[in-house]
Amino acid sequence: MPHSGRTPLLMVVGLLLLTGLVYAPTLGLGFVWDDNALVIDYGDVLADPARLLASLTTDLWSAGDDHIVDSGYYRPLMLVSLAVDRLLFGLDAWGYHLHSVLWHLLSLVLLFSLLRKLLGDMPALMGAALFALHPVHAEAVIWIAARNDLIAAALVLFVLVLLQPLRVGWLQLAAATALTAAAVLGKESALLLPLMVLVLDRAQGYGLRWGPLLATGVGVGAALGLRAVSGVGAGELPLLATAIFFVQKLPSLVVLHLSLLALPWPLSGARSLEWMSVSVPVVLLGVGVLAGGATVTVRMKGAPRRFALAGVALALLGFAPALLPLATKGLVGERYLYLPMAGVSLWFAAAAASWPRPVRLAAVGAVLGGGTLINLRIPDWSDDLSLWTAAMQDTPNPYVFSGLGHTLNRDDGWGDRPRSAALFIAALEATPPMLDACGAVITATLHSGQPARAAAVAPWSLERGCPWDGDYTGRASVAQAFAGDWAAARATLAAGAPDPRKRDLVVRAALMRLDGDEEGYTALRATWPDGALLDAQVERLLRSHPDVPGPG
Repeated sequence: MPHSGRTPLLMVVGLLLLTGLVYAPTLGLGFVWDDNALVIDYGDVLADPARLLASLTTDLWSAGDDHIVDSGYYRPLMLVSLAVDRLLFGLDAWGYHLHSVLWHLLSLVLLFSLLRKLLGDMPALMGAALFALHPVHAEAVIWIAARNDLIAAALVLFVLVLLQPLRVGWLQLAAATALTAAAVLGKESALLLPLMVLVLDRAQGYGLRWGPLLATGVGVGAALGLRAVSGVGAGELPLLATAIFFVQKLPSLVVLHLSLLALPWPLSGARSLEWMSVSVPVVLLGVGVLAGGATVTVRMKGAPRRFALAGVALALLGFAPALLPLATKGLVGERYLYLPMAGVSLWFAAAAASWPRPVRLAAVGAVLGGGTLINLRIPDWSDDLSLWTAAMQDTPNPYVFSGLGHTLNRDDGWGDRPRSAALFIAALEATPPMLDACGAVITATLHSGQPARAAAVAPWSLERGCPWDGDYTGRASVAQAFAGDWAAARATLAAGAPDPRKRDLVVRAALMRLDGDEEGYTALRATWPDGALLDAQVERLLRSHPDVPGPG
């Protein structure tokens, strides 16, 4: 389609400046949620080239202290980008946020270039503006830990732009292969890139072009091969019951995402598939978006209609790889819409190509209004407390109860142990219970100054489905000891597995003192890294109930 003759450079520069201004406040934010694990906890890895190189051939979460070895996430490019940040900015969060915004701006330029080639200047500007300022992108751009979505999308768009000419040379094909591999190493959302190339080829009336398909296919294969050699699996695969549950939730998931395209508010970083429910207005809005989009598409003719259908196909291909983590992890995030929004933007640009000027102006006004919603959302990401508090207001559910509970259970200035304990109890009272609150509910209740209640909460948590593992043994026996119920503590220790954090040994040592078993206590103390610290911990337990006789 011929270009309109307007100066595309000025269009792009103006849109870049506007988008940069909208996201400029993110430079004042800190590290939030998984940022702390990837940036703070991985600090030594990111700063050490040898350890970083080793981590590039492992599961994303295996490099940290938790050593999760089968999350199913293989994101070496993400770690490289964070290592660059660490080198340039240390632990100054503004630099990390700037880096993420730059990826978003790069995607904006590449998408404009693609749309301009397909539809002309003005439709391209409208489609790119929708992508740049749609509030549903706020999570991906603001949250450093979601940068992999930005990386993958930018590289996918780079490949699509690179392969647009009908005839491409071998240098372009080689570059497309390398960029495709890099996109998949950024995030698995790029896995279906060869099909995206095919969709755009069909929309433009090209015949079957084996070169681009082979180049992108080899790139995907290379990334998957590196993943296989690194021993990173697919993560936890859904069992039949999980798959059935996911299929049951799929209609709600679809209408939720459709509604967010038209009314992206409230935006929450903490929706959970397991407790997700959609209101009647959301259902009606989602169905309305689907029906309205289908009606507009059917009424289109010629090239705009082909490109609109191609946009829908690109959106579906970009979202499809997210179905597995949605089914297994159950966390619903707006970041999954980042790459699909490129397809939505193509549909929007194709539709806008035939709109009269007043309608275009109204659409532009609505798109620009998205920047206001983004600015309203940015303060929510100031820190963990503001994020979980906003999620509590937006979409209260047991997952959010637990997340806010863990935030309030910390030893920093946010500590509010009574409220934290109440939130953990609410999370476990839900159906199904949020088992991430297990253990923490005991400790939070104890630290809120309620040892007897903590001792009672422990067996109740087992009734709610919490496992009796070593962590439970340690927390429950400590709570029972502080409550003065030494018989219960003794029974818990006798029946439970050893606590990896050795809290159970402190209670055993206290029982030895109560029993007068100084020989046993001395032997246990000899195995402790710091005997004086063990003495202090035991004395603290005994002082809490000095009049309680030792059980015989």
